[in-house]
Amino acid sequence: MKRAFLSSRKSVGVYDWNTRSARWTGDVKKTRTAAIALQDGDMSGLLIDLAVIRDAEPGRTMHYRFVDDGRAREHTWVVSPQTEGVSVGELSYEAMRVERVEDGGDQTILWVAKGVPTPIRILQREDGHDATDLRLVEYKGASQ
Repeated sequence: MKRAFLSSRKSVGVYDWNTRSARWTGDVKKTRTAAIALQDGDMSGLLIDLAVIRDAEPGRTMHYRFVDDGRAREHTWVVSPQTEGVSVGELSYEAMRVERVEDGGDQTILWVAKGVPTPIRILQREDGHDATDLRLVEYKGASQ
């Protein structure tokens, strides 16, 4: 089950790799209840988030097939060629800026730092305006 940030919407997705199909039930648009044919490498949104953290390298372009919530589409993420200093509260990182521009112009930007298992900042923009800005406020690495 997946729960959207600050939402009470609930849906259940079943990925059946034996039949190579995925289907969703619950609070899903009626147009998204049909089975989706799965392809090798398909990922849910949460898996793509983890893959971006794992795969990000300066200057790299990454392609993933998003299959989630009754739809399938290509996601392309582009990593800036240079890292940039990012401060979040008292924390400071040399981070990679990773960006995805969606159909309609909406953007998702992640800042990923080597050795940190989550983005240090996630910024979502809609119609050119900041909509969601999540920032890491504390991190204690394995050596701490």
